[in-house]
This record gives sequence, structure tokens and C-alpha cells, in this order.
Amino acid sequence: MKHALIALCCLVGCATEDPTPPVVETSARIIDPGGCPDWGCGANSATVGDGLIFDELDSSMRTPNRGGLKIAGATLVDGTPVTMKVWRDILYAVGRDGAIYYDSQLTGAIIILKHPTYGTYEAQIAVVKTQALTYWAGAPDPVRFYEIRTRKLGVTKFTQYACKSELTTDPTWSVDPHLAIIFQGDRYDATYKTVTETSPSDPWFNIACAATAPAKMHLMRHTRAGSYDTTGAIAYDTSIAQRDALLKMFTADYCGTGHTFTVDGTPLAYQDRNHWVPMPPYVAKESVWTETGAICLEVPRYVDVDTIRSVCGWVPPSCSTISWPWESVGYAFSAIPPP
Repeated sequence: MKHALIALCCLVGCATEDPTPPVVETSARIIDPGGCPDWGCGANSATVGDGLIFDELDSSMRTPNRGGLKIAGATLVDGTPVTMKVWRDILYAVGRDGAIYYDSQLTGAIIILKHPTYGTYEAQIAVVKTQALTYWAGAPDPVRFYEIRTRKLGVTKFTQYACKSELTTDPTWSVDPHLAIIFQGDRYDATYKTVTETSPSDPWFNIACAATAPAKMHLMRHTRAGSYDTTGAIAYDTSIAQRDALLKMFTADYCGTGHTFTVDGTPLAYQDRNHWVPMPPYVAKESVWTETGAICLEVPRYVDVDTIRSVCGWVPPSCSTISWPWESVGYAFSAIPPP
């Protein structure tokens, strides 16, 4: 991580200011954005409220996201105008004088978001933590995360969490259920559950809330930003097909059509072919996965087989029909953990 910060500073030089964090109101409430987002009902997608999703944004401020929101500007806590950018998984701001601000220097910074119909919103970087979260796969290097709070322009206090879900039943995210991991280099088609890798200069970045599939993808090092070790070398390389397979596993896209058959917080044991994480104990096989979806299915994690058949028109065959070990035919394996 130290090498990454040095490389970032070398781009345009780092500012030395470290502004005092402001007092942030904690009387937050859970937001219900209404309906089901593309990642499925119960998904913890980042929202400013009013059903407006901002799980990805264009830092060039040119193009609105799929929720219609576009960055209109940003300021530091002291009102200094800046431009927000992302390098790998580091959110940083560039001042008009070229100075760079990151980590604690972003505490209290505000990103202004505009919607052509619903008006202007503000998203505040309320908390930045650099050591509390680590990668699940490979070396347990630290991963930055951000707590973001939002308000409609004109409202006095930041009373809403961008990442709305408490996720109290999922101990994996107990470090902070409202955290967001921010990274660029991968873009997600939420409708079809596929991944596209973008160039390092691409302005789009993800705001991946706790327990969402994009957050899990990054912590499992199945993103371009997550492929680097602390020296800056690519140590955890994955192909687009492999990332697609893991994304379809996380979203329970059994039929490969993009339909999600799970919700955030559903227990699951899993492993990919790299074996960067050990396979935890399980009581029943679920599926073996490729980039096309599940190539076999035993016990679904959340719905029954009839539900899958009614949506897809078919179900994958039993896992007893494929060759084992599963690594010979698929990229990932999922199973039902003990209760």
C-alpha cells in the first residue's frame, strides 16, 4: 500500500494538509429505495435516497450513471473546490493548483450529484478507514473503505447512509455494515451480471457497498484493482471469463441470463480454482460455475428448484452428472454452509 501511495503522489504531488474531521450527525435512518435494484431484492446498493442509485459514477463529470446521476462538483471540508478521481482502489481529490488529497484528508469532503428530474444531492465522505478491512483472498493486505452519508440539497444534516443496510445477520461485514469500497478498472452490467475490464484512464468507478457482489469481487481479488500486491506487481491475475463466473456465483445467476436468485447476507461456502482462500465446511453442494452460469445444481441457497424453473424455463442438471474434481470442469464451486 505504501508503494501505491508513492506512485499516486508522483502523478502530481501530494498536499500536506490534514484537515480536522468534522462532527458528523449519527441520527441516521435506513433508506428504502423502493422496488428491487438489478442486483436483486435486499441488495445493499449505494443510493442517495428517492430510489436513485449511485453504485458507479463518472469522475469526468460528463455522463450520468444508470440512475441518472452525474457528478457536478466536489469540495473538501473547508470548501476548497476539487475534482474527485479514483486510482485502482484509492479515492483522491485534485485541487485547482494540482495538489492531491487522499485518505483522512478527504474526511468531510462533499461530492455534488445532479439528477435532471429530482434535483441536486450531496454525498459526504464521513469516514475513511485504511487498516480495518483486508482482502479475503491472497495476502491480507489492507483495503480502504469509506462511509458515505447523503442529503438532498437544502437539507441541513447528512441523515442518511449511502449504504443503507444494517446487515446485522452477516458477521463478515461487522467491521462496518455501512462501508463502501471504491475502485475502478472493472465495470459491471447489472442486468446480465457480466464484467468488462476498462483502461487505467477510464473515469468510471464503482461504489461497492458491504455485502454486494462488486464488493465481494474486489475482496476476492477478482478485479483489476485487487490484482496488485503491495509492491505494485500483478500477483492475482484473473481473466474476464473467471470474473464473470465468480460474479454469477455471488449473484446466484444459475441460468446465466442475469436473473438473481439470492439476497445480500445469504450464507454461502465457496472457492475458486485459484484456491486463494480455503474451502470452508459445508453440508451440501450447491453448484459448479463457469462464465455461462451454473453447470450443475444440487441445493439452491435461497429459493427452491421450482422457482428457478419457473423463471428460466429449465434448471441445471445434478452435480452428480459432471466430472470431479470440480476444478476440471468449472471455475468456482459453491455449497451450503452448516447452520
